[in-house]
Amino acid sequence: MKWIEFIKDWIVENPSLYSVFKYILLVSFVLVFIEQTWQFLRKKVMDTGPQYKSQKSIDTMGYIILVFLCFSYSMDNIKDFTLAIGLFIIGIAFTLQQLVLSITGVMYIFIVNVHKPQVIAL
Repeated sequence: MKWIEFIKDWIVENPSLYSVFKYILLVSFVLVFIEQTWQFLRKKVMDTGPQYKSQKSIDTMGYIILVFLCFSYSMDNIKDFTLAIGLFIIGIAFTLQQLVLSITGVMYIFIVNVHKPQVIAL
């Protein structure tokens, strides 16, 4: 009984630490669930093609669950949610900037024929 009272008092005194602890516990539970599901399917599916697709689909669903968990856990107001979505999109755009520039550069080189092969006469 002392431990239960101690934990209740600690939660009342430190609500933000309790919130962080609960968030870490939820995220770790989701990650362990994803890993266990992937291990189970790897044992059941022997062909490498469907095994790879099932792994990627489980990973994708797990990432979606984690993003939803992060958004829903940290947002108290819908205004904060729209701000978070905007910051998330800005982060994606900044991260993919080099990739977009590389793809457009390759397209420019092939469409405009910037690098024309030179014929050397002997």
